[in-house]
Amino acid sequence: MLTFDENFTRMKKIFKIALLCAALAGALACFSSCSKDGIAINKLIGKWKAETMSMGGVTIDYEEIAGGGMFITFQRDGLYVAESTFQGQTQTESGTWEYSDDVLTTTINGEESLLNVVELKASEMVLSQENDINGEKVEVVLTLNKVK
Repeated sequence: MLTFDENFTRMKKIFKIALLCAALAGALACFSSCSKDGIAINKLIGKWKAETMSMGGVTIDYEEIAGGGMFITFQRDGLYVAESTFQGQTQTESGTWEYSDDVLTTTINGEESLLNVVELKASEMVLSQENDINGEKVEVVLTLNKVK
């Protein structure tokens, strides 16, 4: 018959092995079902507020240029709603979105827009897009903070 100390030592070993097996099973499940895109999509879901916009090397506060604010809500079902206020007038647009390989594709009324996801954290997202302004290619960078 084993002593209390021997039983306790065996129980600790069994517990460590069980814990290791559970961690390994969780890691394998995540590797098989959690892709980089899946993790990013989970971060993307929610309401975001536009904070700054940079264009041609100049960064400005979004609320200052718009005279209001812009919010974008990405829903899990692939729909999004963008609400912007400009000089006291609020406009709401909705469309669909997809995310793959650090590119966010939005579609409104059949018009597709590709945005490069430069950075995506739990509370901050940086998007960039090259636009043609007066015949010149200009990179526009939008920084958003997650509201909820």
